[in-house]
Amino acid sequence: MRKAVTVFRSRIPGLIPRVGGYLIWATLALATPAIALPHRPTDDQEVLLRLPQTRVFVDAKIRRLNDALTRKPDSLPVATELAQLYLDVAGRTRDARYYGYAQSVLTPWMTQADVPARTYRARIALHQYFHRYTEARADLGVLLKLAPDDAHAWFDLALLQVANDDAAAALRSCASLQELDPTAAKLCEGYVKITGPDIAGGYALLVAALQDLPADDPGQRRWTLTALADAAWRMQKFDQAEAYFRQAHQLDANATDVLTGYTDFLLERGRPQDALAAIDNAPDTIIVLMRRCLAYAALSDARYADAVTDLSQRIEQRELLGDQPYYAEEIRAQLYLLKNVPRGLALASENWRQMKTPLTARLLMEAALAAHNPAAVADVRRWLAENPGVYPALNTMASAKAAAGAITQGGAHAAR
Repeated sequence: MRKAVTVFRSRIPGLIPRVGGYLIWATLALATPAIALPHRPTDDQEVLLRLPQTRVFVDAKIRRLNDALTRKPDSLPVATELAQLYLDVAGRTRDARYYGYAQSVLTPWMTQADVPARTYRARIALHQYFHRYTEARADLGVLLKLAPDDAHAWFDLALLQVANDDAAAALRSCASLQELDPTAAKLCEGYVKITGPDIAGGYALLVAALQDLPADDPGQRRWTLTALADAAWRMQKFDQAEAYFRQAHQLDANATDVLTGYTDFLLERGRPQDALAAIDNAPDTIIVLMRRCLAYAALSDARYADAVTDLSQRIEQRELLGDQPYYAEEIRAQLYLLKNVPRGLALASENWRQMKTPLTARLLMEAALAAHNPAAVADVRRWLAENPGVYPALNTMASAKAAAGAITQGGAHAAR
């Protein structure tokens, strides 16, 4: 048996690690910072920032690789190494600019065939981040021919396949992990099943797999705990969901999947004050600000108006820059905070087209009900019929009366 490998580093926005549909990026969905006047030092000796030694080393390596690429711009090995370094920095710092830097470096080779496996891996990460899922699946297919023992690639492929409404193919990809890492195979199968075909069976697999995870790898445990919390929530096992969320929160309170999942859970359970406490020390991003706005609305907090104005300005700035939407956040912002239902429906429809998950189904259902457009959710109803039990609350939302109550719930209804 091969040595177990860590596979929970997928770059798929809106999909991992939250089963409902967020990135492990997780989730990787970073907001444009609020505009502020720059600090202009008057003393040349003033220390503006002390960088950690690791950051100093990384910055020096980036400069060295950039210089090498300038001298030899057609060097694919150098470009790949630099792009991967940018991706690593983006993953650690959650600074979305580094994805743009990585893409810029690899632009000449983004569609070229017969590149090394390492280049395919960097391309796949970029395709996923920029929502080019068809291209990501194609590159994964080629990569797995070059490196059939790449556990990360099999895991990523399974997640993309289930989001493409092909659970059977996803389960076959999970099975390919069995010889590489049996625990990862179990987690993969569990994730695929809770996303659609067998939520109860998938939940049991994840519970069992959690016991096999090493205690000294908090990232893997957090991923699994958050997936379990999400599944328990959809099965309306609310006490279990909260227990899993709390454990994940203790492991990493500022991880994107924990922030979004736990805060949304508290908002939907009618606990906006607890939701604010959960994100009290969180980074100032769109994903956090939108949830603060929902909590302020539920509490009739005086900070609501300024917060919504700030959120609106950040979304406008994101649009001007041409960056990818923060779909889950912007759909809810448009529906419940900015009152632009047509825009919310357009975003939700595009989000559903890109990936079929419980969360994207819920968002499109809410948007279509707000727009009084039942035709917009015909495909969601088809998907729910093919995946019975995946999300009982959505069956309730099919009733116009029940939906009206959900959509007007103080503006703080969570996207679940």
